[in-house]
Amino acid sequence: MSTSWLFVLASAIAVVGISFAFNKMMQQVQEIVEKGDQLDLNTMQAAQTKFFIQVAMAEAIPILIIVYAFTLIGQVIEANVMIPLVVIIGILVVAFVFLLRIKRDLMGTPKMSQESKGMVNTLFFIGAALLSAIPIISIVGIMTASS
Repeated sequence: MSTSWLFVLASAIAVVGISFAFNKMMQQVQEIVEKGDQLDLNTMQAAQTKFFIQVAMAEAIPILIIVYAFTLIGQVIEANVMIPLVVIIGILVVAFVFLLRIKRDLMGTPKMSQESKGMVNTLFFIGAALLSAIPIISIVGIMTASS
């Protein structure tokens, strides 16, 4: 397997794992809002703590795959890197659409206050940043391998 496809594999595993963790966290937030409870700092910290632990577990294998791919960079000659780059960008776009759909569904809840909407927006941007980290590293790795 070429190094480019190892980067694609790492990106796919990370994006799927983080997307599931984000979905689970947003479901917890939605349950709180639907009960009529107010989102407060303690509730958000508890949800974020679980989310960060799940993200760390989801990123463990992809990080090992990326380290292995970087060790192979000088040994394998990359001929065509466009297809793996397009696949990674496609994975990232699909994941962002998934995150936006989850956010839109949660923001449509009629019982949500402005403060809660601000917290949900913050959670969305945290999730988007964590989601894009491994694919960005993979793109850099592929570009490094091709030069």
